[in-house]
Amino acid sequence: MKRFVFAFVTVAVCMLCQAQDRVAYVSMEKAFTDYYKTINANVQFEQKKLEFEEKMTMLTKEFDASANELKNLRADADNELLSKEARDEAIRKFKVKAQIFEDKRNELARTERAGRTDLNRTKGETEATLVSDLIAAIKKFAADNGYTHVYDVSGMSFNRMPVLLVYPEQQDVTAAFIKVINNGHEKEIEAAKDKLEIIKNTKVEK
Repeated sequence: MKRFVFAFVTVAVCMLCQAQDRVAYVSMEKAFTDYYKTINANVQFEQKKLEFEEKMTMLTKEFDASANELKNLRADADNELLSKEARDEAIRKFKVKAQIFEDKRNELARTERAGRTDLNRTKGETEATLVSDLIAAIKKFAADNGYTHVYDVSGMSFNRMPVLLVYPEQQDVTAAFIKVINNGHEKEIEAAKDKLEIIKNTKVEK
């Protein structure tokens, strides 16, 4: 009789726990990608990246032109068919241009280093802000819909395997969550996607 009562109580407790817990699953990776703020941030980032590439292309062209000019002056300085005066003038110009060439090389290196550092910083800070927004959003979504637990199905383990290998996919709320966070921004998303496509297809003239 005691065993029966204990078994009954155990089952009752388990049923009570199940009744209290309401679990959902979501792909935060897809939510992050489809979030309207992410798409807008991608537009701004790609535009900034494009401007950086254009600036680097311009500086590289200037550097290459300076290198060719230096090469020609060196050739004139070593050309024995030219008069001594012409060769001396070529040597003088070569020394001046050599310093300009070195300055351009340093500027090119500094600009590239600073530009890439800035891009990485911008990307990191933006992603951190977006992740924070989405965590707050999923907590509100869970509270509004009575979920006690929400698991991210897009997480990967150290051996590159999904953390959740099997889960009840009928409890996946990814589509519903994305619809909520993007509510009222549908046209904005389409416009941003079109702009992003244009930027990505813009080729920087080499």
